[in-house]
Amino acid sequence: MRKLAFICICYWVCTFNYAFAQVTDTLKKAAALEAVVGKDAVYVIDGKISDKKLDGLDPNAILSVDILKKDTTSAFKEIVRNNTVIITTKGFASIQYQKKLSVFSKKYKNYLELNKGDDSKLSYVLNGKLFDESDKRIKSLYDISPGKIKEVIFIEKFYKNTLNNIKEIVIITTK
Repeated sequence: MRKLAFICICYWVCTFNYAFAQVTDTLKKAAALEAVVGKDAVYVIDGKISDKKLDGLDPNAILSVDILKKDTTSAFKEIVRNNTVIITTKGFASIQYQKKLSVFSKKYKNYLELNKGDDSKLSYVLNGKLFDESDKRIKSLYDISPGKIKEVIFIEKFYKNTLNNIKEIVIITTK
């Protein structure tokens, strides 16, 4: 009984320390970011200005962080008055590329509707390159400009993998 109690206490201490280390690491990163951009920085998270900065944002959900320094010209040809931190989350980026690709393929759009936006079982091929389920896939598909998309082909029951599961594939060709 004492061994079991000891093991439970050790497990709890390890779990607590791990969680504390993650929170501490996140706070350090947030403080370091604030040191770089300043306290007056504007935070844009998933296209919307946020007054919360990084509060409550899971670091594992972040796809990219871009910093626009003040007094530089932005992509919108405007002068940035304060340092601006632009954060894109994986969930937001996935929704955006799904919307873009759905315009080019009704079958793909129907698949997403039937699966409530879950595309984790799909394989994506962009200009001949196969992407697995990773941040690189999300970023690559998110970064495609709609005007550059030539064709999106959705193929159901494309192949069986080693577990004999049938996979669907989305083939994207750009101009």
